[in-house]
Amino acid sequence: MNMRYRILIILIVIIVITTLACFFFIKFDVCEKVYNLFVDAANRRNITYENAVDKYGNEYLIEFSDVNVIDISTGEEVVITEEINDAIIEKQIFYNGEIEYLKDNKIYFIVDKVGTSSTLSSFKDVEDYQVVFDLNTYDLESDPYSKARYWPDFITVQTEDPLEPRIFIHDIEELEFLVGENVIVQDIIFSDYYTSQEYKELLFYLN
Repeated sequence: MNMRYRILIILIVIIVITTLACFFFIKFDVCEKVYNLFVDAANRRNITYENAVDKYGNEYLIEFSDVNVIDISTGEEVVITEEINDAIIEKQIFYNGEIEYLKDNKIYFIVDKVGTSSTLSSFKDVEDYQVVFDLNTYDLESDPYSKARYWPDFITVQTEDPLEPRIFIHDIEELEFLVGENVIVQDIIFSDYYTSQEYKELLFYLN
């Protein structure tokens, strides 16, 4: 194989690798994610650590840092202390449709569209079907272990005004006002970064 063919093969390999790399970077938003990591790291300061235990007595070291955020109610920049490591999203699905009725502590929901986010543009039409959310499977009680790291499940409603705080639901009767309304439901399962404890949230968005 003469030098010309070797150079040609090398150029073809370089082009293929470059093309695949570009596809990978665009497909998975690698540049944006790396940029966000740098911005996030630069925005954090005064890192502290705190000991925590789960309900079984296992100990964990939790990382906290001060972060600059914008207070949406005032528009002013404030400093808050938050955990560095967010909960892990194990499952997430969005439904668009309406609550047909409530019965036996269950929500009977007719799905018209399914999406990947709460924005309407992410939703795709599907053949209507029913999803039942059983509130009996949600642990809505506050932490029964006052000194333990334990997350209850959440059922919340986000009003049409994003500046308004979410409404926390503790009883199925509190959802009566949504029956027959067109809403978006976010069905999500988290797991705690440190303890791996899973907990759920059912979030209703008013359109």
